[in-house]
Amino acid sequence: MPDSISLKMESDVAVTMRDGVTLYADIYRPDSDGPFPTILQRTPYDKTNALSATMLDPIRAAKAGFAVVIQDTRGRYASDGEFYAFRDDINDGYDTVEWAASQPWSTGKVGMYGASYVGATQWLAAISRPPHLVTIAPTVTASNYHEGWTYQGGAFELGFNMSWTLLQLTLANFKNVSSVQGVP
Repeated sequence: MPDSISLKMESDVAVTMRDGVTLYADIYRPDSDGPFPTILQRTPYDKTNALSATMLDPIRAAKAGFAVVIQDTRGRYASDGEFYAFRDDINDGYDTVEWAASQPWSTGKVGMYGASYVGATQWLAAISRPPHLVTIAPTVTASNYHEGWTYQGGAFELGFNMSWTLLQLTLANFKNVSSVQGVP
């Protein structure tokens, strides 16, 4: 992969969902005439965080000829709205896939990737069958949330759900505190 390939990176690109809520994405792509096949990641873990690069380096993928869209899910980090785990990810996933496919830099073929909750966003988007979603690559995730992470044998997994929720609150609050001027 040549290092001489020039890239274009756009931060906080607004994507409006069907209910009017705006979600924000970062886009990495070759700075040349497209169109490019598009890879989408929807994350509650902060699109600017190194965790977003799990499994795929967006810069390397862009240098290989892909457009990469990394979007904060509803109510998380840069995106507007209220975060409610999994509730809006079917419609938001559909809307984002179709938005990405309609961009002038996209071939109209969109694939999704990622692990954990990011893997779940793929299953949820795929349920709605967006016409331009051609593949998903979910890892370290469940395909059935009534038997897996959130429930086991019909019983709510309080331990897992509490630890995941507390981790998300801690990460969000740490970012808020660390962004205050004068705090190391």
